[in-house]
Amino acid sequence: MGIRKKEGCNLNVTVLFALFLCVSGVASLPKSLACPPAWLQKQSAWGYLMVEDRQRTAEALINSYNIGDKVTETEAEQVASILEKALTKCESSYLAFRVKYRIAVVYFKAQMLDKALDRFMEVSNTPDCPELIGASSLNMAGQILRMKGDYRKALDVFGNLAGTFKGKPGRGHSKAVRLGMPYGGKPVVMKLKCLAMFAKGEIRQLQGSYTAAIKEYERLLNFLRQDKNNKLEKYIPVVKDRVSQLYLKCGDINKYLRTAGEFTADYPEYYRTGIIKFEIECVRFLKNVRQNKQFSIDSFAAPAELIGYLKDAKDTASMQIFAKMLERLCEKHSDTYSSVLLSYHYAWLLDAMGQKDRSVKLLSQISSTDVKDIDESSQLKSIINTVSKYAVIQRAIMLSENGDYNQSLRMLSDLQLDAGESYMSSLVKSVMKSLRILKKEGVKNETK
Repeated sequence: MGIRKKEGCNLNVTVLFALFLCVSGVASLPKSLACPPAWLQKQSAWGYLMVEDRQRTAEALINSYNIGDKVTETEAEQVASILEKALTKCESSYLAFRVKYRIAVVYFKAQMLDKALDRFMEVSNTPDCPELIGASSLNMAGQILRMKGDYRKALDVFGNLAGTFKGKPGRGHSKAVRLGMPYGGKPVVMKLKCLAMFAKGEIRQLQGSYTAAIKEYERLLNFLRQDKNNKLEKYIPVVKDRVSQLYLKCGDINKYLRTAGEFTADYPEYYRTGIIKFEIECVRFLKNVRQNKQFSIDSFAAPAELIGYLKDAKDTASMQIFAKMLERLCEKHSDTYSSVLLSYHYAWLLDAMGQKDRSVKLLSQISSTDVKDIDESSQLKSIINTVSKYAVIQRAIMLSENGDYNQSLRMLSDLQLDAGESYMSSLVKSVMKSLRILKKEGVKNETK
């Protein structure tokens, strides 16, 4: 198959910026403030917010949530100015910290990263800062530093977050927080600590320091294993998946095979378990055929390398073995995230085996797969959508090989792409251009 989409390693665990809602959500404010006045009220809010009591400061905080996710710099400065004015007479320390945190978030929404970073660091460094707000501020500061490419400072900030906070309710927390109710200190701070340790591993990985990355992930695993309530256990297979990948990057195939095999057996419901089982067999086969040759590859690429090898070697017997394996895995993990990736590899292998009709049929089924093990809002859903679109492109190419240019061009022109899919848009245009040329050449040849 000429076109494929590698499954990204950093997709299942993304930056959790939304965690700031845990410390600034309306839910924990008085019910009497549930219906705030309209935002800004035609400039009358300026005078309205210059008040002394806590309720008016809280209303200012609530009103700031009426801005959208996309904020201009002018709007951000205006909101920040109003919140600053509301702070001048605020006598509640906890509410003041929430307002300061909110100002930083507003700057972040406007992509004013330097100002947002300064505000988040200022909040986290202030004495008596409530633990949850301080931890959230450090998390946001670390993520901004990652966005800016300042990995050294990001590691310091994440290290501070991972090593400082103990997950105990801090000063100024409400009764709900002390009791560990929703949005309380300990559960969220524990997750933020996990996020910080995971981020340190990712940064080390991006820097190519694989051994250091493994150490960071192992620290996180030890932390997760100490969780007595098992609320964090669901993150263990994600981290072990990363560790196994890094063993492969380091060329330690045996450790990869052992680690990946163990955690897929322990966590059969993990969303990547099905595809990992196939990746393991691909790596094991390639290891055997290469023997003493250097082997350093991530398992995401192993299926592509395997299929390419089998096709070039014309190893029909092994093709049949892996085809049966993929058929079983697709059936066992049907309607899951793994099944979509497995089906794509299966279609690719069938194409290499010369079974183009079966391959085309399988590709057409991918887009109609009802994936049940991931949430519709999950970023994993975007991966599924991307694979489905690549399946359409590949199917169009294969149909054109049979001379069905009209249907191929129709399929590609009907493919709906998002504004952010610039690479795929360019790919579709390039394929369509090639198909039109081939179609034109075919007509010329028929008229000769």
